[in-house]
Amino acid sequence: MACYNQAMRWFGCLVVAALAPVASASFDMMIWWNVNTNRMQRYDPINRLSLGSFGPSTSLDNVTHSGNLAYTSAFGSKWFAYDYSTGQQVASTVDGRNINTNLVVDSTGRLTYGVSSSVLYLDSINDPTATTLATISGATVKNIVDVGNGYLMVQSRTSTGTISLATVNKTTGVVSTLGTTYTTGDVSFGQMVLHRDTDGSNYVTMARRITSGGVFLETFFVGSAGTITHQSTFVLPDWFSATTDSRVNLVSAHNGFWAVGRDFSTPATTRLIKFDSDSLPSMEDSFLAPEIVTFGAGDWTMTCVVAPEPGSLGVLALGGFALLRRRRR
Repeated sequence: MACYNQAMRWFGCLVVAALAPVASASFDMMIWWNVNTNRMQRYDPINRLSLGSFGPSTSLDNVTHSGNLAYTSAFGSKWFAYDYSTGQQVASTVDGRNINTNLVVDSTGRLTYGVSSSVLYLDSINDPTATTLATISGATVKNIVDVGNGYLMVQSRTSTGTISLATVNKTTGVVSTLGTTYTTGDVSFGQMVLHRDTDGSNYVTMARRITSGGVFLETFFVGSAGTITHQSTFVLPDWFSATTDSRVNLVSAHNGFWAVGRDFSTPATTRLIKFDSDSLPSMEDSFLAPEIVTFGAGDWTMTCVVAPEPGSLGVLALGGFALLRRRRR
């Protein structure tokens, strides 16, 4: 009874906050696949609150979003789209599909992903046939970011284990490769993140683990012609797990991004670090988030919805009310 009343009070606060006029509120909602429950979990890192879960009891380790939909995918499995406010499934691929990277969904509904050395896309989640957009020569595609200026930035692993970077024109498929490669001790590469500085410049940051020196954040500027220019290196010694198969994922945030990975001192617990959006990102906050139960090793991705519109928050809260009322009965 006490737990029910407490939950009802919390959802009541969420409804009031969601439906009231908000002048300068900031709200981030992380979504990832919880390995303990095999469901997609929602979490507010600003207020450090769990926002419930949704989805079937099936392991789908890649999560992204576009608009009000969360997309999930896994190697060889069907991919699904859910309304992340209500948790309702709205679409799926017609069959199982292989994927070696994160999944990128743009505003048109096009789904871009990587298999081996190829960058492919589906025009929509219902499209039965994938189109090859580009091939990254001599490397295996690991991560893709839509830069928002007509280009994708692609991170790949070379045959010698180093990281190579390239841009791909979303219309023509033309590949422009950065001449520099980066060494890493990582077996599994964490996802990259796009962040925009106050002057409107597009930056992409990636995390790479150096066995003897912690985690390095490398930030790049992507120009209007798809050129990549290295901007800065930020060193994070002894913050994240030194295990080379435990990835550090970067996801969007208000005015910056979050770094998410297993903690150095307590590797069974997830650590969050908030950075600003500068070309040399600065750390703003860091804390442990035991609510975020992730894969300890291997490839997995997550997403962060930045400032959902108040209507979505209201639907999320009211959906929670309905769920609690059903459980109460």
